Amino acid sequence: MEIALIMIRNGSEPRLFPLSRDSTVIGRRDDCDLRIPLSDVSRKHCKIVVDAPMIQIEDLGSSNGTFVNGQRVVSSLDLEAGDTIQIGPVKFVLQIDGDPDPATLMG
Repeated sequence: MEIALIMIRNGSEPRLFPLSRDSTVIGRRDDCDLRIPLSDVSRKHCKIVVDAPMIQIEDLGSSNGTFVNGQRVVSSLDLEAGDTIQIGPVKFVLQIDGDPDPATLMG
């Protein structure tokens, strides 16, 4: 199973971030697996855990919250292909085995 986050930004081409580990920590600290250096993003904001076939996102006590499809993640939440993940002002779409195609996701 190939998993990636597709960053969606207005007026820009989507950017692909492959998730190759079983656990990916996202935040603004240098030691995070996926670093987002913005003040609206907590030092260790959230974590994506892959335990095939399940993929879950867990908020790590972030100040501004982690949102999936507009819903705040309280503890952890199951993810599916095409889910929208918002971390601070940054939006991603979860891609699993090429679905969805980044070309269809212009910001």
